[in-house]
Amino acid sequence: MKKIFLCIVIAFCVNNIVQAGTTSWSYSNYDQGTYVPLKGSFAEGLMSGGPSGTIYTTNVRFTFNTKNVASIIEYNKGIGAHPDCNGELSYLTVDMSAVPDAYDLELDAYLVKSNLPNPKFDIETDPPSDFDHEESETVVLGTVSSGKSYYMTTYWADERDGGTGDGGLLQVQFGMSQKGFSDYNTCINSKDPQIVNRYGRSLGTY
Repeated sequence: MKKIFLCIVIAFCVNNIVQAGTTSWSYSNYDQGTYVPLKGSFAEGLMSGGPSGTIYTTNVRFTFNTKNVASIIEYNKGIGAHPDCNGELSYLTVDMSAVPDAYDLELDAYLVKSNLPNPKFDIETDPPSDFDHEESETVVLGTVSSGKSYYMTTYWADERDGGTGDGGLLQVQFGMSQKGFSDYNTCINSKDPQIVNRYGRSLGTY
């Protein structure tokens, strides 16, 4: 939701897939936001191929309930008690960001996939930084359904070489966005990230 960079879909060959451990969240109320799923899971993995020869993958899965859907539709229509977005048309956004331990980000997002309805994908870099893309977003322009399993997966070119600052945190956070001049800008984020997951500093590790 900062400076937009065109998401260029790059074809790649998939050889061996290694699935890593999974992290999850579970809430008993809607303190994070009525648009935030009460439950969800996160997984990371490794694949061969891609721009750098090794791909680090991050995947989040979640399901909306009827309260989530009703709230998101209100945001979409600009109605209801949502002063955080000033009554303007707003759209669900899922953000995946790498937060490196040092200035030089060693993961470079280059592809996003999702089964969310009518998704708009953005891959961004946050100046001042290096040219690697640390943030991937899915803005949902369609209408979500209750009880359906949704996912968002980001593919990262893995450039880590074991340096002390090559690791970091991978964060997933839900929010709502509004159409700006050329992109979508956040009007509200969940109270906290839904996922904060540490990734290692060596090539092909998690």
